[in-house]
Amino acid sequence: MIFMDLLDWILVFGTAAAFGFAFGMLLPPHGWVAGVLVAGVMLFRAKKQRDKRIRQLQKHQEKR
Repeated sequence: MIFMDLLDWILVFGTAAAFGFAFGMLLPPHGWVAGVLVAGVMLFRAKKQRDKRIRQLQKHQEKR
């Protein structure tokens, strides 16, 4: 994936694990699946917005 480094991947897996654990505690025995899915959707949207902002910044810098 573009614009992602090792720290980004660590944060992705950590977030998915935290959501999976939290939902697993709230909705046993299969709540962890819902937690991972929710985390995935949220991370996808955040990545999409971040990529959009990076592209805007690159375009702005090219205009200079």
